[in-house]
Amino acid sequence: MTAETNERRLLVAAIASKFGKSMRWVLRDEREIKMTAETKLTQLNVTDIIPSGDNPRIINEKSAEFIELVESIERLGVIVPVHVRDHPVQAGKYELLAGERRLLAAAKTKRKIIPAICHGQIDNKEAFEITFIENFARQDLTPLEQGKAVETLLIKYKGDTAAVASKLGKSTRWVLQRQAIHKNLIGEWKKAIVEDYEFRDWTASHLQIIAALPAEFQKDILADYSFSDTPSVMELEKEVAKEMRLLSSAPWDVNDVCSKCTKRTSCRPGLFDDTSDAEVIKKNDRCLDKNCWDNKFAAYIEQRAGELKKQYNELVFAVMPDDYINYYEYKELKKKFGNITKQWKSSKEGAKGALPALIVFGKNAGELRWLKPLGDNSP
Repeated sequence: MTAETNERRLLVAAIASKFGKSMRWVLRDEREIKMTAETKLTQLNVTDIIPSGDNPRIINEKSAEFIELVESIERLGVIVPVHVRDHPVQAGKYELLAGERRLLAAAKTKRKIIPAICHGQIDNKEAFEITFIENFARQDLTPLEQGKAVETLLIKYKGDTAAVASKLGKSTRWVLQRQAIHKNLIGEWKKAIVEDYEFRDWTASHLQIIAALPAEFQKDILADYSFSDTPSVMELEKEVAKEMRLLSSAPWDVNDVCSKCTKRTSCRPGLFDDTSDAEVIKKNDRCLDKNCWDNKFAAYIEQRAGELKKQYNELVFAVMPDDYINYYEYKELKKKFGNITKQWKSSKEGAKGALPALIVFGKNAGELRWLKPLGDNSP
């Protein structure tokens, strides 16, 4: 055993004893990360270590875990060394490959020197592998951190989702969903997940549903659940599904009107459908912009009303007796169509007292019915 090896062994033993852990626990990083001839355990100035942009960890300095880490370092110092390499650009500096939380916490305690495992002048590929093992392959990454990790890997692999999926041991759909969390989830949601108590139990499965939606839709859901209990994933899926409309059910020409719109589930492959079958995806294509759908449907109803008025002089406008309509919805319909028939019974064309009626509200909107009005027709 060389003097250097013995010195290192004694240092590791001292660290293990101070922290009340085994030497194996302290050497966890060394077992997982490939060592080179240049690798050495050393002490470095905190100000000489520059974090790498590849770390997916999102450090919340207000979290209980980070505050606890700061307190621990104040008492015991940095126990597990950080990993660095010689900085590829700045002479005399080091690039941090793993241990950013420890570095930041040490800086908070005003410590000037921390232990570090320096890998010398390794290349970018080797440096990234070390960062990957320490930061990407961890099981405790938050959904936001998983998303950031996936995006970093997709950049490294030039957008090859299959390669990233293989690297992480996940499905390509999982990769696409986590990428959506990073890229599509609006800032308000990201802030809420990190800072707001009521969203502490929202999982990656919750967030990937939200992240697949347009920004306006996400804001509505955030407002709806800001002071509510956390829904199950199934409950959230059902709630979101209520706001989507199957494009094949549209009474207008979808191929003409909606073909260039990107707010459709088919424009977000891997986020809504479990299949890659283009025909199935097209068949299941749903509108993600409720306001746009409602506006188009309202325009269709008005167009339909104009056509039917020319055909039937006695045309009336109605809602289904069993459909709930609130005062404001009823008021808007009256503004557009005049009197609205709410209480009626079905009849047949040509029957005595039967009137042609256009249904202007609810799932039956746009249908022509024959009916006989009954009693009070206020909402």
